[in-house]
Amino acid sequence: MRTCGIEIINDTALLLCLEKTGDGSLEISKLSTKIKLEEHDNSVHVKQFAASIYAQLNILDADSIAIIKRQSKGQFSAGAVSFKIESIIQCYPNKDVRIVAPATVKAFLRKNPVPTQAKYKYQENALNAAHFLLG
Repeated sequence: MRTCGIEIINDTALLLCLEKTGDGSLEISKLSTKIKLEEHDNSVHVKQFAASIYAQLNILDADSIAIIKRQSKGQFSAGAVSFKIESIIQCYPNKDVRIVAPATVKAFLRKNPVPTQAKYKYQENALNAAHFLLG
């Protein structure tokens, strides 16, 4: 089974794919990547971003996809561009995309720690979301 966790930070989507192998071990796909939306107010760039994200999701061919939910209100609320990115990803036609709350993932991880580490620190939340989908 292969899952894809996505974290959106400002104008960038971080995609990390986690695969459960036949012996039950977990591997992080080398195809994990980050894709940036260059100019959010230019429709050409938005369409290019959508095409890039959809192409990458097609390549990853995940069984399930989840986006880490961002805060919509308060002092630490996410920006409008990140919600635009989220909606583009949610419109992915080939799979359903779930939105998961960080607290839900954190509670899951207390009982089911991730047996592998992300290559980079910035991939950690996407890895946690992908691991949550496997549980």
